[in-house]
Amino acid sequence: MPSRLALVLAILIIVGISLSVALNHKSPETQSPTVTNGWDRIDHLILSEASKNGQRSGYYYPSMPGTIVFLDRKAVQPAATGNYQVAGVAELDFSSFINGRVYVIEGSKLVLYTVSTSGEVSKKEVNITSLSRRLAPAARIQVRIGGSTGSAIIPPSIYPAGVIAGEKSAILLVHVSYSGVPPVGGANGSVFYPDKVLVVVMDPGLRVVGHMMIDGYLIDARLNGDNLVLTTGLPSILRMPEPLVVHPSINLTSIDPGDVVVSGRPLGYVLVVSLNTTSMDYSAKAILSDTESLRLLLTKKGLLYLAMNSPGPRPSTRILALEASPSRVRLAGNTTLPGVIYSQWQLEPYGDYLVAVTGSGGRGRVSLYVLNATSLSVVSRLENISLPGEEVYAVRIVGDKLLFVTFLHKDPLYAVSLRDPRNPVILGFLKAPGVDQYLHPLDGGLILGVGREGSSLRVSLYKLTEKGLIVLDRYYMKYAYSPVLGPRGP
Repeated sequence: MPSRLALVLAILIIVGISLSVALNHKSPETQSPTVTNGWDRIDHLILSEASKNGQRSGYYYPSMPGTIVFLDRKAVQPAATGNYQVAGVAELDFSSFINGRVYVIEGSKLVLYTVSTSGEVSKKEVNITSLSRRLAPAARIQVRIGGSTGSAIIPPSIYPAGVIAGEKSAILLVHVSYSGVPPVGGANGSVFYPDKVLVVVMDPGLRVVGHMMIDGYLIDARLNGDNLVLTTGLPSILRMPEPLVVHPSINLTSIDPGDVVVSGRPLGYVLVVSLNTTSMDYSAKAILSDTESLRLLLTKKGLLYLAMNSPGPRPSTRILALEASPSRVRLAGNTTLPGVIYSQWQLEPYGDYLVAVTGSGGRGRVSLYVLNATSLSVVSRLENISLPGEEVYAVRIVGDKLLFVTFLHKDPLYAVSLRDPRNPVILGFLKAPGVDQYLHPLDGGLILGVGREGSSLRVSLYKLTEKGLIVLDRYYMKYAYSPVLGPRGP
């Protein structure tokens, strides 16, 4: 193995979490998003859907990440930043680092490792459970629906959800569960008490400078400068109880019904919040949808893309574009594409365009679409690129070239020229056993691929040329595993 590849393996720090959502429903219908004009209209949509399916609502179930490993201090350079899809937009993870500060969630603790230019490491920590219960104490809930009244004292359960390192702050996100309270009966049946997401804003040294409680389970979050954009999930209940007596908070019931977008069948809410982490000003929008397999992408320009799969005989993906700022969250564009998007990497920003690579959903073929970044109108397309049944396992734009991997029995690694976005051209592909599930650009036109071949973890080093890709070397680790095989991907 060349020393160059050994160096890459030594310094590569790629740690991620996999957030998934699950909904128990039939294949959703494709329809254009609409903006509602009242909560009565929203309730009517939910009731109609519930009567069709014989069920009341859908639910989100976030999956918890695996073990986080802190690498040797010599591998962390003070100027290093995280491995982010969009440069300058920090992503939620169980470890996050920037400018010599490394934040790691270790059990119930948030630990700050500060790395000096000489390589010395200092350590500071806070107890997440104690901090969260101080900011989100046990709350007394009172609910009045029809002639029924109920109350309860609720001690919250605390589950760390992730951390994001910013230039001037560290953002801790925590699941706060009030699930121990029995439902209260009322005119519309049992009342569901939504769990919360606690957002804790800290200075770089872990001193708390602000916090906010938000309805729902956390789906994902991004930090763009001072602007934190996060999404949470809620079931589509008919009448919300009065908000928990916790301040400050962002509740679904506080959103103007004109800020509720209906996209697909009304099985659950996605709450989109844009929060200024300095002033704590915010704006929010709710999306009432089927919301299965939701993936998000935030650009430096503040455009937020939400991709929602619709399974079935002809799988498709709805993509919404929202302008997300603390002053306003606005629906800017939408489209529906054939195929499915399993990973955030299948959406890639490219100048004034958004590139989408859709998988087959087990029935079709892989296709490539170049969309207008705001309206999401289709600018160009390359459809049916792969063999039938192949899926997308890795996507990355490097310069003016799009790289993506499809897989069924072998591993075609495609290179596509985006020099003219209105006329993308396939330059060629490599085909070999195994599959790359993650692609990472390096200096000098080098590409690192991480995936599997048989029972081995495979690390490949590629050279990107004008004609496509060349394999420089491959390294195999028997029965090994890397977190990059799972985070934010298939």
